[in-house]
Amino acid sequence: MAHITGGGLSENLGRIFLKRGLGANLRIPFWQNDAVQKVLRHADPKDAIDTFNMGLGWVAIVSPDDADRALTCGENAKIIGSMDTSAQVSVEID
Repeated sequence: MAHITGGGLSENLGRIFLKRGLGANLRIPFWQNDAVQKVLRHADPKDAIDTFNMGLGWVAIVSPDDADRALTCGENAKIIGSMDTSAQVSVEID
């Protein structure tokens, strides 16, 4: 698990993955939250990812076999990506 703070998703998850030669491809879904969207409309996409974390504050990394069970842990839980062996963390915004 990672608490996503300053540095955003790629930096925080990079601390977990990169020293192990792993990476992740993340795709952040649109989050219908007017207050968050109002802020993000005024930020460029890189700043939105690096500074505002696209509204995500907590990420859990689980086995694909445990994904459905993990989604029951929070009412707004979402799958945002998958791990790979790229040794980089890429983040795209839907």
